[in-house]
Amino acid sequence: MAYRKLTIRRMKPVAREGAKILNDLDSIRRRMKNWLAKVEDIEMDARALDAMNRAKAARPAPADLDLGEGG
Repeated sequence: MAYRKLTIRRMKPVAREGAKILNDLDSIRRRMKNWLAKVEDIEMDARALDAMNRAKAARPAPADLDLGEGG
């Protein structure tokens, strides 16, 4: 839980510094949690794109296309 400004002002200097560090750690934890959700979304998109590319590469060319010379 974050310390409020009024609470921090009433603290001794060493305790105030510790409270500020704890607030920073809470903020970093929240930001990392949000960032990890974004990274998971990007990884899923990358896996889907990779699967589509593999399926496209494995698909045989249609028989009605003339791939020879003089097309």
